[in-house]
Amino acid sequence: MQEDVVKQDLLSRVEEFIGKDLTEVEVIFRAELESCNPYVTDVFAHVSRFRGKRLRPMLLLLSASATGGITHSHKVLAAVVEMIHTATLGHDDVLDDAEPRRHVATVNARWNNETSVLFGDYLFTHAF
Repeated sequence: MQEDVVKQDLLSRVEEFIGKDLTEVEVIFRAELESCNPYVTDVFAHVSRFRGKRLRPMLLLLSASATGGITHSHKVLAAVVEMIHTATLGHDDVLDDAEPRRHVATVNARWNNETSVLFGDYLFTHAF
């Protein structure tokens, strides 16, 4: 219990330090994945519901801050890292035949394996 409090306190302090930059990463992430295709929009809206702690973008921004400062390029790269991570989760859910993630149905559970793989591929193509 005490360890969880310490971890949460640390994450809160990190978010205070880079919160504005992390918010901008989220804006870049969402803008890049906007689609006029309602099917893609629906899947992305669903995936957005199980947003994690964004540890990878946090680490990237903290590293940038420690080595000269955070630039727009760092924020774009942080969004790319999150796209790749999200894509791998979708593919992994297919391999594991996972149904819930953070108490929400995975893409393959809600739609099917093909949708999960194709959405992961969609994320990969936008990341690259």
